[in-house]
Amino acid sequence: MIEVRRYSPADKADWDHFVDKSREGTFLFRRDFMDYHSDRFIDASLICTVGNRWLGVLPASAHADSRCIKAHGGLTYGTLLTTTDATTQEIAQMWQIIATTYRKEGFELLEIKPTPYIYHRQPSEETPYCLFRASARLVARNLSATIDLSQPLSFSTLRRRKRNKAIRQGLILRHNSPNGWKEFWQVLSEVLLRHRTNPVHSAEEIERLARLFPKNITLHIVHKGEQCVGGCVLFLTPQTAHVQYIAANAAGREDGALDLLFTDLIEQLSKAYRTAPLSAPRYFDFGISTEEAGQVLNGGLMHQKEGFGAHGICYDTYLVELSQLEMLSLTTNNSLNDSL
Repeated sequence: MIEVRRYSPADKADWDHFVDKSREGTFLFRRDFMDYHSDRFIDASLICTVGNRWLGVLPASAHADSRCIKAHGGLTYGTLLTTTDATTQEIAQMWQIIATTYRKEGFELLEIKPTPYIYHRQPSEETPYCLFRASARLVARNLSATIDLSQPLSFSTLRRRKRNKAIRQGLILRHNSPNGWKEFWQVLSEVLLRHRTNPVHSAEEIERLARLFPKNITLHIVHKGEQCVGGCVLFLTPQTAHVQYIAANAAGREDGALDLLFTDLIEQLSKAYRTAPLSAPRYFDFGISTEEAGQVLNGGLMHQKEGFGAHGICYDTYLVELSQLEMLSLTTNNSLNDSL
């Protein structure tokens, strides 16, 4: 019998251990990362157990005056995390019981952002199938640009030419500079201000997270002399190096700062994967190039990323009625067993 209960702070160590061993988990689901912005979200996370054994966890948040639970409102993706031995039927049962639990609390809808496959430790797409069977609606499909580091494609002529220009201009790469966060955040904030937006994290928040997760959050900046002209922040998971922030000022764009940076990072990570494929990320993910839930494609940005050998993968968002999810039943044809 599968049982569901709310997460409590006393579960922190067991939660983090489960995330690290799950098929779909990344450090974004560890409690120190989820809880750094706990003042902005009401935690509604659930734990699914069979006896004393944890079978799944759902990172989730509730929102004031909303009948919708989000998995998770403060994260890029969020879904049910499962053990390596969880079966399709068990995953469907967990979703049923999760739906019943939230419905009893007065909620009506659940928003789910399945972890993209490039982050999976093991194949894990039972949840999208369950959502299909529960008549969930695909409400957003954002397009990211990703490189398979096991077989990287050649850089375009333009990207190589701009990298060579950066070298001629004397640009220098600095990886994990302890004093680099504030100077890069100034460049990033100035770039985003032109688009009337701000970084999701403040400089203080990202520095704090980098101290909590030094192996997962790394800073890579480009200098011209003593001035930071561009850079990026990487979120590193066992399977994927994800670019969380990218920025270059006018001087950096003119001199090819990001071309030098990304060709260097991609070449380093490709070599690391070929040398030790069990301990290095297989994918390099530039992040999304879309807006308005995927309805608008930034063609110029996508084209730039494609110049490094990247191609599209989707970050999807589903909305499902809890009453439909509660009735989820995976009918099967057991006669097929004879063929195995």
